[in-house]
Amino acid sequence: MKKLGFLLFPLVLVACADSSEHPAAVSEPLFKSGCPGSGCGSVIVDQVSEFESPAPFTWGIGGSSNQILGQVVTPVHNGRLIGLDLAAACTEGAANELDVEIRDVDAGQPGSSVLLRVTVPNDEIGGVVSEFVRIDLLPGVFVSAGTQFAIVLSSPGECGTQVGLLGDPYDGGDGWFIADPNPPDVWVPLTPRRDLPFRTVVRVLPGLP
Repeated sequence: MKKLGFLLFPLVLVACADSSEHPAAVSEPLFKSGCPGSGCGSVIVDQVSEFESPAPFTWGIGGSSNQILGQVVTPVHNGRLIGLDLAAACTEGAANELDVEIRDVDAGQPGSSVLLRVTVPNDEIGGVVSEFVRIDLLPGVFVSAGTQFAIVLSSPGECGTQVGLLGDPYDGGDGWFIADPNPPDVWVPLTPRRDLPFRTVVRVLPGLP
């Protein structure tokens, strides 16, 4: 079976600030709804995969090939996944919204079980990326240290993301894509840049390691 290449989408994206400027702790006001009560635990950045700056090209999401991107992630803390930082943008237009799913993992690839899904309107992420964009996933989904989950990005319109670093620097999982005219629902590994850029935001629950 021949596996065809993935779509490179010409969004206008600009460089992100150096990742060393971003602390691990996360401020509560970044989210639309706060902690439901006392003893909610701290909010941290759990996993990070950076993007190349300046970007040599971008990866398309949606578009004429209906491309879907996925990234397998291995958390190191127990808690609730309540946010994602994505280096994504969409072109103008009501249809150009970004669908973000958290799924299970099957044999190292994004699985079919959707654990959480949010739709991000174009006006919330815009058409130009200068840094990671915070995606609110509240109320979130529970994640366990060492148990993989997958981030899956799709769009009925035209969106895109910055590319990950060359090679495979994130060792907690790989990036994947589905795109026409490849066989439907067949995940193909991203290469030679094996990872999507992302940061996961987790509320570490009290009493859990």
